[in-house]
Amino acid sequence: MRILFLGDVHVGSSRAVFPEYYRNPETGIEIEGNDVQKELFRTWVEVAEKFAPRDSPPDVIILMGDLIDGPQRAENYHTLVLHNIDEQIDLFLKLFLDYFHYNKIMVVRGTDYHAEVEGGL
Repeated sequence: MRILFLGDVHVGSSRAVFPEYYRNPETGIEIEGNDVQKELFRTWVEVAEKFAPRDSPPDVIILMGDLIDGPQRAENYHTLVLHNIDEQIDLFLKLFLDYFHYNKIMVVRGTDYHAEVEGGL
């Protein structure tokens, strides 16, 4: 059985994987990833191609939490490229589903700090 663990992706952070070009759905503004994000994106694609290809996907992928960066209040929001939590989620899903293939998926919730939504009930 092949199991792939993937975690601490922190999509939304200026220090996390981000596509080379991204159009913000709220503003329509195109955002270009910085050099760190571009390198992380290249690595993301390489890891997906090597460990979760379409023709030989792992039996299980376990997403180990902190998949998005969340609101980042402690950083005073300065480390975010995407401030909207829904956009962070949508971009993580796009990055994951476009590149990683699997037979079964399991998700472990990350820390409250990254998963918490301000003003939530």
